[in-house]
Amino acid sequence: MERALGVVIGLGATYLFLSVVVLAVVEALSTVLSKRSKALRRCLTAVLKVEAGGSAALLDRLLASPLLKTLGKATGAEVPSHIPTPVFVTAFLDTIGSMRGTSAEVSAAYRDALAALPEKEREVVRGIVGDAVDSVKEAERRVSLWFDALMTQLSERYRRNTQWVTRGVTLVLVLAVNANALTMGATFWRDSMVREAALQLAQRELALCTLQS
Repeated sequence: MERALGVVIGLGATYLFLSVVVLAVVEALSTVLSKRSKALRRCLTAVLKVEAGGSAALLDRLLASPLLKTLGKATGAEVPSHIPTPVFVTAFLDTIGSMRGTSAEVSAAYRDALAALPEKEREVVRGIVGDAVDSVKEAERRVSLWFDALMTQLSERYRRNTQWVTRGVTLVLVLAVNANALTMGATFWRDSMVREAALQLAQRELALCTLQS
């Protein structure tokens, strides 16, 4: 019974270790290839790229905002791999125009900002913020809801795309180390030293999970 339990623990610890290796490799590939940054750039481009005077003015101005440029510099990319919602909301509203003051002043400032935009950009901003706003908080709430919904869709697409990479890395790793359950199970059954090493590995992994939680 003790030997059988050792085999089960050994197999579990081995596959847990291999899964950690796969996740680390996939994350490293994503970082090196800037996949998150590129995916976010494509997403923003699809929504905000409005040709105005021969250039994507709205998107260009947004990406040139100090807040987003600072985040991009930290990762060495034009677009950061992740933009916190409050940061995006502030950068977006600052891009279309300054809206501060009383409700009447904010409403007037928003109307003026819309009027100053080219027609196509105006339609994009209206689709996100609305035709009129009564306060900065209301504008922030609308942009926040829109951006959160956009990031949810982006995360789902990114997760689906990453699954194929994960499967490929897993296949290569399994073939490279010959991670066959029957072969490894037989080894754990015969070799007590291997079982003991797997048990120690399982204990270390469990301790790490406990510390992280």
